[in-house]
Amino acid sequence: MAGKSVALYFGASALLSLVVFFVAGCGSDSSSTSPPATLSGTVSEGPLSGATVSVFSVNPVNGVNQSLLGQTQTDSAGNFSIHLSAAPPGPARITASGGAFVSEQDGATIGGPAELSLLLGNIGSGFSGLSINPLTQFVSALTVGKLRSGGNSVVAALAAAIRAIENDYGLANNPAFDSPNYSAGAIGTDAGKVGLVLGALINEDQQLCPGNPGGLVDALSADIADGAFDGVSFGAPVSYCGGTLEPIAGTSIFQDALSGVQQLQLVTGAFVFGGPGNALTANGITPAQLLLPLAAINPGVALAAPPPVNSFAASTPSMNAARASATATLLPNGKVLIAGGSANPKAVLNSTEIYTP
Repeated sequence: MAGKSVALYFGASALLSLVVFFVAGCGSDSSSTSPPATLSGTVSEGPLSGATVSVFSVNPVNGVNQSLLGQTQTDSAGNFSIHLSAAPPGPARITASGGAFVSEQDGATIGGPAELSLLLGNIGSGFSGLSINPLTQFVSALTVGKLRSGGNSVVAALAAAIRAIENDYGLANNPAFDSPNYSAGAIGTDAGKVGLVLGALINEDQQLCPGNPGGLVDALSADIADGAFDGVSFGAPVSYCGGTLEPIAGTSIFQDALSGVQQLQLVTGAFVFGGPGNALTANGITPAQLLLPLAAINPGVALAAPPPVNSFAASTPSMNAARASATATLLPNGKVLIAGGSANPKAVLNSTEIYTP
């Protein structure tokens, strides 16, 4: 893979899409002199089976799909392989739509999840071992957000987005090459951490939207596009499950869904504590074995909240936003969650703050 730059892209107009970018120089839509290429890998939330996988040439500036170059389907393990008779000289996008996956939290089947996709900048002779997963979608969304905010180079924006997501989830490398792994041998590796993150995401999705899970990753991708998990994307509330996304869905609620560290009681059971149908339980992994990877993931996730973090303490007893008629809830960890209220009769607040006595 030397010499190839890997990153991802999430089109703002594609409400339900996951995109991974492999960025290279500009090129025309197709060329009869281009060499053949094979693209293969796995689509994972859990493994996405029965999905239609398509390859498109892509405009290297705005990321819009152009010509359809080939199609196939994922197998029962989410694997795909597509052979192109002539690779486009510029970027190409692989999309995965439809299908179903099994929740790593409890073994439930999740049908009709958000569309997933992967964008390659210079296919060359092809790529193997690709991993399309929620973290690559977050990189994608953040990349587009950086360009929207004035980034002057797709390559630079993608590289910065990859570094940010690696830092947020305690990863050493780009998640585009790490399929989730729930075995004891993967504990502490990037593949093991990706597995923990995916398990926590579907756990959170099933509990926040029990009637129609499968859309949380898409909502969080929109959320992170402007650089912070805060429930809004460039000032607009993010839609999720027939309403709007919680401002702390990507940070504190995610941490609860992963390990229960925030004790907000919005998620009733953390992924790492297992249970029937849980991937970790099936492999005999206990919470105690996961202390080190959790210690790498949770602090980074907390930093993905908007700066400054909405918290205050007895030494500086002032909320970040003045509010009347807010709720105040004592949490099991002794902190106080302050939510909602209004700044004035016409300005209802959807933000939250944590008070540390």
